[in-house]
Amino acid sequence: MLREQQRLERLVHQLLQASSLDDVHSEVVTERLDWTRLVRHQVEQIQATEPHREFVVSIPDDLPPVIADDQLAAQVLANLLSNAVKFSPESTPVEVNVEYARERVFTTVTDQGPGIPYADSDRVFEKFTRLNDQVTRAQQGVGLGLYIVRRSIEAMGGTVWVDEGPGGGSAFSFALPAVPVKVRRR
Repeated sequence: MLREQQRLERLVHQLLQASSLDDVHSEVVTERLDWTRLVRHQVEQIQATEPHREFVVSIPDDLPPVIADDQLAAQVLANLLSNAVKFSPESTPVEVNVEYARERVFTTVTDQGPGIPYADSDRVFEKFTRLNDQVTRAQQGVGLGLYIVRRSIEAMGGTVWVDEGPGGGSAFSFALPAVPVKVRRR
């Protein structure tokens, strides 16, 4: 009963979040965020619930802050990390790679799960979309998580996409605006 109650609570929360993101009057409050801290914190949070799972995190030392909504950005990372854990074998690591380029911070969460067929790479972000694959169909959910990810990233001025991971699986990436790095001239 407790598991079913938690599932229903997550469902209601996702429905409310999706509705608020669809509301044209909803307000996103962006601020300067320490992206390194936020990423590491979200990985630690999920690692606490998945102690046997390996997480490989790569973040450059000189990463500039991002301009984003703290709660939305944390939810995006939590959702992508949760999906990576849910859809990939426990024996495989989940990788998080962060890079800075062209005044954007790019974050990629890669798993070794069944992957997303190229034909579904855009559709997977639509509301209530669940792929028909037997491996993913066994997982619970109503198909709102990736919709919320896309709407949240877009509300913060970013973009999100999915590619095949280097060794199979999925590589979900998103870009957020960074605080411009000032170059000193001599």
